[in-house]
Amino acid sequence: MINTNNLINLYEGVIKEDPLTTKQLQNYGFKKNDLTNLVNKNILERYKIGWYIFNDLNGLYDYGNTLVSKRYYNKAKLCFLRCLEINAQNLDVYKRLFYLELKTKNFKEAFNYFDFIYYRDINNRKIYNTYLLLFSYILDLPQEYKDIVKKLKLNDLDININDDTFKSIIIEDIINQKFYSAIINLQLLHDNDKLVYTPELVNLLYKAKKRQTATHTKISELVIDRNYEELILLLDEEAKMHVLNLSNKYYLLIAKEIINIRTTGKIPKKEEGYSSDLKSALLLHDYEGALNIVITNNKFKDLTDNYFYLILNDLVKEINARRRKNNLIEVLDVVKRDGLFIFEEMDDEEIRNILDEIKDIPYISRMIIGDNDNILALRYCDLNTANYKELMNEANLAYVNQDYDYCIKLLRIIASNPNAYPFIYAKLGFAYIAVGDYKLAKRYLTLASHLNKKYNIVADNTELIESLDANNLQMIDKALERALKPF
Repeated sequence: MINTNNLINLYEGVIKEDPLTTKQLQNYGFKKNDLTNLVNKNILERYKIGWYIFNDLNGLYDYGNTLVSKRYYNKAKLCFLRCLEINAQNLDVYKRLFYLELKTKNFKEAFNYFDFIYYRDINNRKIYNTYLLLFSYILDLPQEYKDIVKKLKLNDLDININDDTFKSIIIEDIINQKFYSAIINLQLLHDNDKLVYTPELVNLLYKAKKRQTATHTKISELVIDRNYEELILLLDEEAKMHVLNLSNKYYLLIAKEIINIRTTGKIPKKEEGYSSDLKSALLLHDYEGALNIVITNNKFKDLTDNYFYLILNDLVKEINARRRKNNLIEVLDVVKRDGLFIFEEMDDEEIRNILDEIKDIPYISRMIIGDNDNILALRYCDLNTANYKELMNEANLAYVNQDYDYCIKLLRIIASNPNAYPFIYAKLGFAYIAVGDYKLAKRYLTLASHLNKKYNIVADNTELIESLDANNLQMIDKALERALKPF
């Protein structure tokens, strides 16, 4: 007699791939008449005397579902694989294997079955789009699926939830890669009896979250090490797998800007517009503005562990360093042309950076001056063998004879001596006033004033400098007359 017990014995025998002989079937509890009935019902097929083939796909499939309900997952998988031996194109069996592999966290194997399902189960395409998107976060998919993932929008996705509000929230969480939020929302639905627990989806979400955390940890390590070349490689590989989340897009953008500055020397061009928030600041390449926004938003927090702040701060430093270097090239040209350039109101770090940049330039003499040592003067220096006393006499004579250009030429030779006295710079200032170059006059008079103060020399050019700032000829003439009296 055919009953549940001997059918289960038959299914177990099929799973174990027992040879279906008459003797074996009798061991399962079937009688001779039962075998005839099994053949008539197309459960078995006799292909030679004493030997049978199993054909009952539906019975075996149902038994596989029973095994799943009892959590005998490994045996259930074997059961469904035997089903595929009966019909290799059965969509329901592929779907059961797909969900079973997800349930047991065998994601690569799950995708093998997904590949069969995706183009065949058209009615559930949106649900499988959601699974496809999640697969893209944890697996390196074939290119055809990568191309599909890049085009997926909110209305292309769906999940098996009756609550439309939560459905929208969870789908948005998934597409924005907020995996933990999606898990929490699924758990809330389950706790409120609005959802049958879906371990397949939750397992994928947990796996995606785990991989996301690992990626973020790697990003943090690379930022701390300032290894931005490796960071670009990491995120470029991520971008090949799936669309980067907003945070990683920013990391990639900033890392590429840093490397571009280092390799080409080009500073990112800030676009026109208002940087109202971090996103708009980054889109406009307003990186100083973006850094200020990050600092403002975290003003009560320690930023030493804020990796986005660290990489953004490095970019701003690179921009400022390149800007200084570009400016310094122009400054050095000015020093060679005019003999002197003065940086005013600088902090210690800025002065150190410039001194480091010019340390190997032989024709530059450096002086740090000012009440707070916050002024850096760069002078053109030439250790020539000229007779400075004779040159000075000749320069004074040229000044008296109003041959100011020649006077300036001689004074510049004298001033190129690293040990030139402060009055030489003052005299150069007077000569430049005479030829109408107030900008250079102020520069030399400023240096002379600071050196006078440094060496306690009683000479004050403050009034003359102020008159030059005012660009008032009458004031300049009077101040110059008083300044010339000691000479």
